[in-house]
Amino acid sequence: MERKNKAPQYSSKGAEEFDLAWKEFFKDKPRAKNDNPEKKQMEEFIHWYNYVRKQSDTGKTPDEMFKEIYGKEPEGNLRVDSRKMNFEWDKDYKEPDDLIIEANHLLDKNKFNDALEKVNEFLEMVKDDEEAILLKAEILNNLDRFDEAENCLKKIKREGYKAYVSFYKSQRFMFEGNIVRASKYMKEAYEQEPDNFDFVIGLANYLYFEGDKYYKEYIEKARTIDKRRTERFLKKSWIKIKDLIGGPFVMGSLGCIHDLMEGDNFEEAEKNLLFLLNYEKHIDGEFIKMTRGLEVECLIAQEKLDKAYTKVEELIKFDNKNPHAYFYKAQLLFQKEDLNNALNEIDKCLEIAERKIPHYDFYLLKSMILKEMDNDEYIYYENKGKALRKEASKIQNFMDDLMNDR
Repeated sequence: MERKNKAPQYSSKGAEEFDLAWKEFFKDKPRAKNDNPEKKQMEEFIHWYNYVRKQSDTGKTPDEMFKEIYGKEPEGNLRVDSRKMNFEWDKDYKEPDDLIIEANHLLDKNKFNDALEKVNEFLEMVKDDEEAILLKAEILNNLDRFDEAENCLKKIKREGYKAYVSFYKSQRFMFEGNIVRASKYMKEAYEQEPDNFDFVIGLANYLYFEGDKYYKEYIEKARTIDKRRTERFLKKSWIKIKDLIGGPFVMGSLGCIHDLMEGDNFEEAEKNLLFLLNYEKHIDGEFIKMTRGLEVECLIAQEKLDKAYTKVEELIKFDNKNPHAYFYKAQLLFQKEDLNNALNEIDKCLEIAERKIPHYDFYLLKSMILKEMDNDEYIYYENKGKALRKEASKIQNFMDDLMNDR
């Protein structure tokens, strides 16, 4: 790396002499470990170069040559053709390697914005450095800026880094709450580099999440690669199920599942739901209701109606004050053309829901049931549902505008 000095341009012969002097002076000298010794080294070098070392083609020092040509001592910053050098110390300058070290240090301390600033500064100096781009992707994942992280990963071309692309995709989906896709990409990273410590111990943790007893074999494999690192990981970084499910992961996962269902990706949504339900003893009661409700919606959307009906009955036993449970049951009965029982269940739903603010779908479903029964009351419930939907749309638009203005 270049040292921290600024110097004017000089002739090709002058450049050659400066290069020779540099190599001669710094030969066998250890690199300074911080700014103060390095500044002193540079000051000594410039003095030696200007006043002591003779130029190979003239036999004179740059200072002597300057006086012969201009007849006086140079003043201030040089602005004339000369081999004499000025030295200016840039206190703000950092070597590219120093910036990456700082970025990693800040990342370890969870100072993600500061870390991003350092890695961006590095990339301005060293364009398209793929190791730095991977580091940037990791930082962006930690800032929940997933699309930007994905764009970074698309820039990786070196074959040796492709496994880390999968690794950081796994990290991204874990942060988003999609355990199914996170596990998929961790396995993909491991398949590409089965002796990489990060991938081995990472896969061990995912297999543990999945209840796969063979996760212990991967912990042992990690120990054979680096025993000390493994013990440190198990002590400080290993994620236990109760810590994962008991933390903010569940809320993120439910949001992710909702988005998957909105995109008609019901199979992946169902797999994520099953993961949460396997560990529902660690989940807060309100989140269990939401999880079970989403499971029913997912099953209905996939037309797994018998299974959905069983899950609805379980949901009602778990929480008989949940209006959505009766709504789901009414839906299923309506699809079976069991209109009288469907009407009974939607009435139970509305009896509970109307104590607060019912969802417009509750009224719309009741209107559909009544219409099938040739009951003209359906018009009242249809209009009421449409009015509520209109109000809900206004509120949603207001919230969207509010978020866009932030």
